[in-house]
Amino acid sequence: MDRSQLYNQNIEVLHHGRVCLNPSWHCEKVRSYFTRIYFVKNGNGFLREGETRIPLEGGNIYLIPSDHTFDYGCDTLEKVFFHILLPAGEKTDVLAEAGKILILPDSRQMVDSVYEAYGKEDLYSLMQVKMLIYEVINKLIL
Repeated sequence: MDRSQLYNQNIEVLHHGRVCLNPSWHCEKVRSYFTRIYFVKNGNGFLREGETRIPLEGGNIYLIPSDHTFDYGCDTLEKVFFHILLPAGEKTDVLAEAGKILILPDSRQMVDSVYEAYGKEDLYSLMQVKMLIYEVINKLIL
């Protein structure tokens, strides 16, 4: 892929939301064509890769790459989530190459920034949210 193609790559946000979850939020053997990013505000939840249980904790950010099998559940959990694709060339989502769940710990400031901006509907706030998504990818993948 040449430089001009790289500059034209954009994250595609397929689905997003701010949710307060309960124990009905659970599933096993999930495998999606898109990458998930969770900005966790509060609560008690988990992700599981095989036998490894990963706690979902407030102030942390989680990236679950596309084409990756995992389980999830919670008692209570408050988060902002994004289902995204980052296509490049022939690949539907280059983030699949991460191959495992990635965690950005101690990210309370970023989580709070997403919560604040996500609640607004002006162009500046939407751009700020997208910039924070790019920043998460940059910190975890690059």
